[in-house]
Amino acid sequence: MADFQYKEIDPYTIGRKQFDFLRSSVITASLSTSYSQCIEFVRAWFYDKFEPGFFEYEYIDGTNVLNEVLKPKDVILVHRKPNTASIVITPTIDEEFSNENRDLEMEGTNLFIRRTMNTTPFFRDYKHNRCITLETRLLSMAFNFKIKVNTRAQQLDLFEYMRKAFRIGFTESYYVDEDFVLPRRLMLCIAEDAGFNIKSDTVVDNFRFIRYLNKHSMVSILYKHRSTTNNKAYYARFPESYVHFSMNNLSKDDGERNGHINSEFGIEMNIEVKWPAPAWFAYHTNNKDFNLPRFVPADSIKDPEFMFTVDTFEWTSIPDTNEKGWLLYVKDERGYYEENTKEPLKIEFEEYFEGELLNLIKAHMSRYISPCLFMDVAIFNNGKRLPGHMVWENLTWTSFEPPEDGYSSIVLYMDMDYVNNQRIFDFDLYGLNNRIGNEKLR
Repeated sequence: MADFQYKEIDPYTIGRKQFDFLRSSVITASLSTSYSQCIEFVRAWFYDKFEPGFFEYEYIDGTNVLNEVLKPKDVILVHRKPNTASIVITPTIDEEFSNENRDLEMEGTNLFIRRTMNTTPFFRDYKHNRCITLETRLLSMAFNFKIKVNTRAQQLDLFEYMRKAFRIGFTESYYVDEDFVLPRRLMLCIAEDAGFNIKSDTVVDNFRFIRYLNKHSMVSILYKHRSTTNNKAYYARFPESYVHFSMNNLSKDDGERNGHINSEFGIEMNIEVKWPAPAWFAYHTNNKDFNLPRFVPADSIKDPEFMFTVDTFEWTSIPDTNEKGWLLYVKDERGYYEENTKEPLKIEFEEYFEGELLNLIKAHMSRYISPCLFMDVAIFNNGKRLPGHMVWENLTWTSFEPPEDGYSSIVLYMDMDYVNNQRIFDFDLYGLNNRIGNEKLR
């Protein structure tokens, strides 16, 4: 039997890509595009339950500015053909919906941009350290359908059909392939940073640029016509987006009295739709010579959705270990802000230390042992560690020099060998044979 020849396999590190230096810029996504996409999908979903041509007249509130000339009442009170109907669809965004507080924006733009790299990028050019991250949000939209028919018989039959066809009182779910519009300014940033020639806000060799995008993208990047702006736009196609329908109620009226005769009999249905939508895009690059836009005003013609860059931030990856080899124990993702950058930075850590950490510090201080024996407090500012010292008596850290930037990242490194031995010693007070100890009443 011939001997098998094994090739040496290149080492591969499992984990998220780490960058030495990154500059980031955040661009808000188009809410109006997601709004119109949801209307388009719901309209197709609704009309799929009826034969083509059943609705002779239609009015959808807010879909087109030209439709505002035609009032909903004008649509309903038109003279219809027999066995046809007219319909008014009114969509409304629930602005108070936060998806159980998952979509709340509490930190503001300056802190918000600092967590953009916590999201896995869908565009990853690791060779040149360029990537795009995306965070989605869930839109809650209510739809009101008002239908008018000529006779009560039509109303009763249509009401019974809709009650069964739309499963009133129940829910439905769908998986759809959704195209997210990529902001034009974001794509121009990528093209310029990647060395593509740009003329009149258009990539000259667009075919090669599309190939470059799809080569490094986890989803398909498309370039097609955009009807709202009547020009070409870039899209990212995200497969199997989850859409949820709730059919709330269905009702009918007694028609409108005209002399001794009732006519214009109505049916009204209300549903609620949960629609996935992009919240923001973030572009990251380590090109120090590339000028990221900090704020760009909206263009009502090319960018009617008012997309703009909210902030730019330069930062480095915080190392997983310090110079002593101690592990990163805690990293404050919120950051610490100090408006005055002319004086040394002073941070009070009383609110950061609690529970086990605070007890460990107090135990060593009572024995006149400095906690720096096992704990290293590190402050990173403007991409590098800021030198300073900690006064353990009052848990106050002070820098030796003023910070370069107003925002700082707080990191704790711990000697886990020493700390875990201290934990075992503390638990040994209850006996090693016990499986439960150190219980406390909250």
